Amino acid sequence: MLFYVGWQVRTGQGSEALEAAWTLFSRWEAPEGVEFKGMWQRPDGGGFGLCEVVSAEALYEATAPWSEAYLDYDIVPIVEIETAMGIAMKAAAFRQG
Repeated sequence: MLFYVGWQVRTGQGSEALEAAWTLFSRWEAPEGVEFKGMWQRPDGGGFGLCEVVSAEALYEATAPWSEAYLDYDIVPIVEIETAMGIAMKAAAFRQG
C-alpha cells in the first residue's frame, strides 16, 4: 500500500527540536516492510514522503522515533489515479442505484 507521510515540527518547539529530529534521522533506516520512494523537506521544518508499506505496523515503526517527541504527522493512504477513477465510477454507479 502507498502512503503520503507529511510531517511538521510539533507546535511550540523551537529549533532544538528540529535539530534533534535531524540527528535521529541521520542514523535512521527504514524498517523491513517500508520502502520510501522519495522524501522532500520544506523550508519551514516540515516535509513529506511517499512510501510503500506492507502493514500498518511497519509504517508505525518507521514513524515512531519522532512521533511522541518531535513531529506531528499527516499520514494518508493513496492509490494510483487509474485505480482511483475505477473506484469512483463504481461509487457513482452505486449512488445512482
